[in-house]
Amino acid sequence: MKKKGAIALFGSITLLFAGYAAWCTHWIWMDAPVPELLEIPAEYRGHAQELVVQHGLTRRDPYPITWNVIWMSLQRPYEIPKMRGWVRVISTEKDGSELQVMRMRGIPSPHDAVLTFTRERTGWSMLAVTGEGKISAKGLEKR
Repeated sequence: MKKKGAIALFGSITLLFAGYAAWCTHWIWMDAPVPELLEIPAEYRGHAQELVVQHGLTRRDPYPITWNVIWMSLQRPYEIPKMRGWVRVISTEKDGSELQVMRMRGIPSPHDAVLTFTRERTGWSMLAVTGEGKISAKGLEKR
């Protein structure tokens, strides 16, 4: 085998293994997308999405990367990514006047929050309850 052929063979095998390892461990660094919140009118939607990001629903805590985590990800590529979080939007009222936005993940965190967006007479408001028991309320601004 010539030098070019050996470099091409071992280079492609290395890229194949690196791609497999990246695919198996993608849940560690990928984050949940910001929900569209289509139930909220367009003039309030931008502020509501900012509040979802502000309360950390789309930004997860840094997951401790150890060799055990990587090894388990390589061994069970379809089971381990379930630990990755996602944002769930639930319409609690049939007329769409109340929405609950929460972060779901395999590993719960005390910083997880549940945001409840409610339609009021004057606009929309948001109530946030964290896993630690902290409660905050805010009115949504038109954009």
